[in-house]
Amino acid sequence: IVFPGHHEYVTTHEYDVVGAYRDHGGHLMFLSANNFFWQVVQHGNLIERTKEWRDLGRPEAALIGVGYRGNDRGAHRAPWTIRDTEATPWLFAGTNLRDGMPLGSGGIEIDETSDASPKEVHVLADIRNLFGAGFTAQMTYYTTPAGAEVFAAGAFTIAGSALQPTVSTMLENLWAHLA
Repeated sequence: IVFPGHHEYVTTHEYDVVGAYRDHGGHLMFLSANNFFWQVVQHGNLIERTKEWRDLGRPEAALIGVGYRGNDRGAHRAPWTIRDTEATPWLFAGTNLRDGMPLGSGGIEIDETSDASPKEVHVLADIRNLFGAGFTAQMTYYTTPAGAEVFAAGAFTIAGSALQPTVSTMLENLWAHLA
């Protein structure tokens, strides 16, 4: 399942279905940030935002690999810096990217790992201190014992850089691998 943009508001049913899909080996791609953050409840034609999933004992980082960290309303953007090409060599194949090199541009909203993140999560790239000290966006990847693979861009939005050749190649590699 591909979540190409900001998928912040989620019903209990949707959270349950996506979690079960992942638990049964289904692959997930989150190409933006601040996903699965708020629980919503439908009342007829209205949707009500209720509580943050993490306050309900279901932190989004446990599903996605990263959780919402901050929003600066678009004041800052910067490139991701590659941190770990060895964890997913297939992702960076054909890009000539190496650890320490820049990739695309992200910002507006950022996610990072937390205590709730799966132990297997790898930080592939980051945008350090984007919104100030300690506000770092993290691009992650992890696998589950059931064979699921989960990628998260960690910042809003990698799709905004999709026309850049290295980002385009990386996204093609991601699609080919997870498809």
